[in-house]
Parts: sequence; C-alpha cells; structure tokens
Amino acid sequence: MIEVKHSAGEEWVVSMKSTVTTHHRVRVTPQDVERFASGQSTEVLLQGSFRFLLEREPNAFILPSFDLPVIGRYFPEYDREIRIRLQRAEYLASRGIVPAFSVWMPPPGSVSAERQPPGLDYYRQARKEFARLYKTYNLTPQGAPAGSHVSLCRDIYRNLDAVLAE
Repeated sequence: MIEVKHSAGEEWVVSMKSTVTTHHRVRVTPQDVERFASGQSTEVLLQGSFRFLLEREPNAFILPSFDLPVIGRYFPEYDREIRIRLQRAEYLASRGIVPAFSVWMPPPGSVSAERQPPGLDYYRQARKEFARLYKTYNLTPQGAPAGSHVSLCRDIYRNLDAVLAE
C-alpha cells in the first residue's frame, strides 16, 4: 500500500507497506506537478510515480530521499510513461467514458504466464482511483453481468464513499 502525506513546503513523505515498510522523503515542486501531472494533485502524481518504481524494483531499493525528477535519471522512460498513465483515465472519464476495472490473470502456458501480476496494493490503489473518477465525473458503471470486471466496477460504485475513505 502506498500512503502519501504532505510534510512541509515541497516535502512529501511516501510510506510503502510490503514485505518491509519503507518511508521516502520526496521533494515535489509545483513545476514538477505541472510537468508530469498537469491538472492532477501531487498525491496522485506521487502514487503513480511510486507504482511505476515498484514495477521495476522492491520498495527497499528505492532511495530514501530524492527530488521527483531524479526518477528519470534511473529510468529514462519515466517522464513519458508517468504523463501517459496519469492522463489516460482522467481524459476518458472527463468525456463520459466509464473505465473498467479488472484483475489481470494470464492464461497458463501463454507468453505472459511467466510475468508476475501486480501486487494487492496495486489493485487497492486502482480501486480507489476508479472510485475517485466515478465520483468526480458522475459516472455509473454498466450493470450487465458481462464478466468479473463489471462486478468489480459495480462494487466500487456502490461503495464510493467507503472506498475513498480507505
């Protein structure tokens, strides 16, 4: 689970609970937010940035203190990837397109079967972000029972306030 708290000024503390709990001090300037997450909050930017990092290394390997743009020095794809990730769902939701939430399960024997699926924390954060989008843009997931993703979306929608309060 990724928890983001404002410390003071441009300083933020990001705590991550996994096998080991870690705490990271991150400096985020208003220019960083504009550059990477125009129109979104620092919290959303930091959560997305740490999800990006967790896809590449365990939380214990992430620097204990750094300026946000430093991520791009270690992972050159960060600048482009973080902007794309943060803009996709927001863009679609702002135009009335209801995003769907599903659990990734590669079929046995497929090319993807060897890849590790995202951890539970990823799905918790995604659930919270979907709840935010549903509430912000007054979206209602479709009710047709067309698969497990529809049930997940309906459950998030029915419990918006509880999910956002987590």
